[in-house]
Amino acid sequence: DIDVEGMPAFDLEYIFLQLRGKAKGEVLELKYKCPKCEGEIPVAINLDDVKVIKHKDHTNKIQLTEELGVVMKYPDLELQETIGKTVENKSHIEGLFETIIHCIDYIYDTENTYPSKDHTKKEMNDFLESLTDAHFKKIAKFFDTSPALKHDVELKCPQKVKGKSKENKVCGYTEKLTLEGLGSFFA
Repeated sequence: DIDVEGMPAFDLEYIFLQLRGKAKGEVLELKYKCPKCEGEIPVAINLDDVKVIKHKDHTNKIQLTEELGVVMKYPDLELQETIGKTVENKSHIEGLFETIIHCIDYIYDTENTYPSKDHTKKEMNDFLESLTDAHFKKIAKFFDTSPALKHDVELKCPQKVKGKSKENKVCGYTEKLTLEGLGSFFA
């Protein structure tokens, strides 16, 4: 009795990645282009090592003032699709407002809670327009610290290149890379 449609996207991404591991093997072979020599850098990732990472300071309850706060909800796949369609032809600020409006579960004060589903888009927009920059920074922290499918890899180029003395040597380019979100595991 799991509501897959209501699951946060990061949980679905994790489940999908684990299913892929069980179906095709736990090791995912990726290739990156070396920015130094332009050769291929192979990377093997054990999908059992990939986790959903939650920032230690993350919370979905955001206290805006002593009397006022919001509780955010994580975008599920349907919500991500809705947000994507809604913000497609809008400015960055308009898109940000749309995203926040869709992710507010409810607003609360010292006496009541106000579910966002019970309010019009205009009312929610008016609420957001009444917030200060400090309030928006608190809301932004929700998005910045939200759980995400992440895995760190180290790229190390093994390609042979010609050196100054015309001898072949290993390129040796290295870089730490954080893969985040399902798309980065299948790029």
